[in-house]
Amino acid sequence: MQGISGEVVIPSAIEHGGVKYAVAIGKNAFKDCRSIESVVISDGITSIGAYAFFGCADLVSVTIPESVSSIGASAFCGCFSLKSITIPKNVKEISNDMLMSCEGLESIVIPDGVTRIGERAFFCCSGLTSITIPDSVTSIGFNAFGDCDGLESIVIPCGVKNIEDNTFSGCENLKSIILPDGLENISAYAFSNCYSLESIVIPDSVTQIWGFAFLNCYSLKSIVIPDSVTFMDFRVFSNCDSLTVIYCEAEERPSGWSDDWNYEDVAVIWGYKPEEAAD
Repeated sequence: MQGISGEVVIPSAIEHGGVKYAVAIGKNAFKDCRSIESVVISDGITSIGAYAFFGCADLVSVTIPESVSSIGASAFCGCFSLKSITIPKNVKEISNDMLMSCEGLESIVIPDGVTRIGERAFFCCSGLTSITIPDSVTSIGFNAFGDCDGLESIVIPCGVKNIEDNTFSGCENLKSIILPDGLENISAYAFSNCYSLESIVIPDSVTQIWGFAFLNCYSLKSIVIPDSVTFMDFRVFSNCDSLTVIYCEAEERPSGWSDDWNYEDVAVIWGYKPEEAAD
């Protein structure tokens, strides 16, 4: 299969001996076919197998019909030249590693109805500057947007309860992120190496913030910790060079906070009242 190049049109059925057979795009179907430039998948095909187009380095465009309801893990991983992709409305999950290292990807349409974005789904998609996550999404996996260097803003939908480890780690140009009311947990390294992040509002539903969550957020100037946070791990704000003050709604350090939560000894204002500050 590695000799295939140019445009590939995949039919929904083939005929042999007078009998028609439905076509499925199986696991590894076009893996490492580096010279394929475009793919047209015919209507009627329902699934794209894991690693189906893995390593198709010259693939620029792919047309996926609405009949497709399942796209396997790493299906387009390493498609460095892919610029855009529209996920069909019947797909409910962006699978693990699905578009990992698609460095040229500039836009993607995720349909309402998707409930999960898998681990490393968009890892190293450095061409993405923005992405709209539909309200149907309730789970975003480990490192899902890690090293998306071009990503500048993102809104997390209200159904997401947990920001997993490294979810946005290495998003060097991320300036704005909106966390939803209802979020409960910010995991380790979640926003580490987000060098351009200047501010972030932690909703008062959050109860846990884990170690190095904001490591190397050099531009972060201030932050408010709501009194809902009962657990704060060690070195949460390590190397946040511009951070001059941390506003804590709690009157004093809660017993569930690590002794080293504020390892850099940034100034802390306890008993902060946001409503009074607004007045």
